[in-house]
Amino acid sequence: MQDFADVAGDAQLAARGHTMHLEHSVCGVLPYERNGVRFATSAPPLPAASPALGQHTAETLSCALGIDSQELERLAAEGGVELA
Repeated sequence: MQDFADVAGDAQLAARGHTMHLEHSVCGVLPYERNGVRFATSAPPLPAASPALGQHTAETLSCALGIDSQELERLAAEGGVELA
């Protein structure tokens, strides 16, 4: 069984372009694994780096639960949620 360090250093996977580097808004450039399934006639969508902590919290809570901006600010002030 390989861990991420093994996969990142695997010569065969490197030759197949298995990993790519993406810019993360907080952590800088990080290696990400590409989708292992690829077809010659259709390219998978280009991936995006993972979101930063709290990046989508306000949108998710307001759309899914109907929480308004004042309640979001109160929750953030009390440490209940992280807002980016």
